Amino acid sequence: IEAFVGLESLSLAHNNLTDWQELLAVQNPENIKTLRVLGNPMENNHNYRNYILELFTNLEKLDNLKLSEKLRKIVEKKTDLISRTIIPF
Repeated sequence: IEAFVGLESLSLAHNNLTDWQELLAVQNPENIKTLRVLGNPMENNHNYRNYILELFTNLEKLDNLKLSEKLRKIVEKKTDLISRTIIPF
């Protein structure tokens, strides 16, 4: 993942990713426009999409769903609420 710095589309579906933090290995996540992570255990965390949207700031499609500006704002509000209620490490 680290070697493909100009990558715009990435499919990690069905790769046994257990935590969204495994995606931190992606170099230049702001370049990624399309990301697929379906079929991974991290889907059990209800907030995994929020974290992905924070990391991949220019994402246009997630798991074959086109991200609208309205959806992105909803996720941002939820993420802000979550970050205020979770005790930081």
